[in-house]
Amino acid sequence: MTEFPKGPFDVVDDLFGTYRGWTEELKRATEPALRVQRQLHDHLERFRTEFNAWSENPATKEMVETLRKTLILVAEFPGRFQTQLLRLAQHGWYIDPEMPLTGIRSLNDAFEGGAADQASAELESYFRQNLDVIEERLLSRHPKRAHVLAAAFNAHRLGNYLLSIPVMLSQADGISHDERGRQLYTTRQTKGMGGLIDGLETSDLNRHLWEVFRTQSPLSSAIDTLPADFSGLNRHKVLHGMDYSYGSETNALRAVSLLNFASFALADRGGTLEGGN
Repeated sequence: MTEFPKGPFDVVDDLFGTYRGWTEELKRATEPALRVQRQLHDHLERFRTEFNAWSENPATKEMVETLRKTLILVAEFPGRFQTQLLRLAQHGWYIDPEMPLTGIRSLNDAFEGGAADQASAELESYFRQNLDVIEERLLSRHPKRAHVLAAAFNAHRLGNYLLSIPVMLSQADGISHDERGRQLYTTRQTKGMGGLIDGLETSDLNRHLWEVFRTQSPLSSAIDTLPADFSGLNRHKVLHGMDYSYGSETNALRAVSLLNFASFALADRGGTLEGGN
């Protein structure tokens, strides 16, 4: 049989046949992906519907609100904590790092609310009861000073507060020099703790702890700024022999709280040590 050449319409028909074959192959190849896409779309739609229902639930809204308030409290904590430390220092007291945060807050509230005598009595009781633990901790942290610190605590236990207080005040200054190469009681930027604060991030714990030493308090105030009936602890009056009546148990426990706080606050936590060992 004689084959006639294909005409133009036959060629076009062949091309379309080939094209239809390709599309069928492409459809079979892409069908699994399209099926997964449809399934994913269905899952997302169900999730959206269920999430909307969950987010509108009163219990969920309460949980979200609680979380929001918690995040605010966390963000505000450093500032509030510093305020609490400063308020206690204005009454001559310094916290023990082992105190619960709720206890520090309640003491701050008592001082702020006019119940200073009650708060001071609680602090006296706390440091009296924890004297042995604090001494042990200090002797362990500062072995080179252990014999001096032990003598001061021994004098305290014997009721020789006139002797224990000056030693504790001077040892707190010595610890500042050991740990940070700075003087504890001076306000000079180049020599005191204040010169180290400004370079710290606001999130740095040291910034909030050290502010207690930079801010004026009865301990560090100039003597001519103290009230005439002042009976607390002033470093200048004690160490320069200008105060003859500082030797009370209350003032001795204040000195214990300062020495203990200085050891904790000035400890090297990495990255901020200047001088010292």
